[in-house]
Amino acid sequence: MALLSGRTAVITGGAQGLGFAIAETFIAEGARVVIGDLDPGLTQAAAEQLGGADVARAVSCNVTSNTEVDALVAAAVDQFGGLDVM
Repeated sequence: MALLSGRTAVITGGAQGLGFAIAETFIAEGARVVIGDLDPGLTQAAAEQLGGADVARAVSCNVTSNTEVDALVAAAVDQFGGLDVM
């Protein structure tokens, strides 16, 4: 059984670099991820590269905005039924 099987994680900065690598690792360990990043196109492309809607969702998010962070959390709950890691 994978370490994060059945868990849902929100990863900010997840469209590239370290955030993307974290998202890849979480998915490899059985998690589903919601990645938030500033560039909507780049974020969507990253979610598709990570495996698509079954395991990854893209949300445009500026973490300095409470409203956008709330939307990021809500996306995790709406898509995957909850949030375990942020």
